Amino acid sequence: MTNAPSILLRLIKTTLLRPIKTIPLKLKGIVERGIGKGKHYVSIPEFKRYFKRLLGTEPYPGTLNVRLRKPVEGTLSHLERLKKSSGISLEPFKKDGITYHTGTSLHCTVFAGREEIPGVLFFPEKTIHSPDVVEVIAGKRIMDLLSEGDLVEIEVKD
Repeated sequence: MTNAPSILLRLIKTTLLRPIKTIPLKLKGIVERGIGKGKHYVSIPEFKRYFKRLLGTEPYPGTLNVRLRKPVEGTLSHLERLKKSSGISLEPFKKDGITYHTGTSLHCTVFAGREEIPGVLFFPEKTIHSPDVVEVIAGKRIMDLLSEGDLVEIEVKD
């Protein structure tokens, strides 16, 4: 005769030990021209080291700005949950008397034309952008493959 509690315990253990597969969050948006501040910040050595560690390569000195397509309410709350659970934080630091604020990054892939470009979505604590604009940092200049106004897809990994 089989012991029901031991079967139940075995089932619970195998279920809990099974890797959890999550569905990547897919974002779609329109490429927007920035004002060049991304280049300045990505070039600061402390930021550069942070992004190099995340990307595994030198970051391109600049960001790709993407305005998310509607509806964004559910997408923004999903991004907030991902930032809290999987985000990689940048701690604030001081340099030359200036305090640089924190931010959080999530790994992503940008689909630009036929290329899949690994990158990170960076969410600075302070920004001039509205919440529906995301900034992507990658090891190459993504705008060589896209133009302002192009539709782009970004897959966020947790």
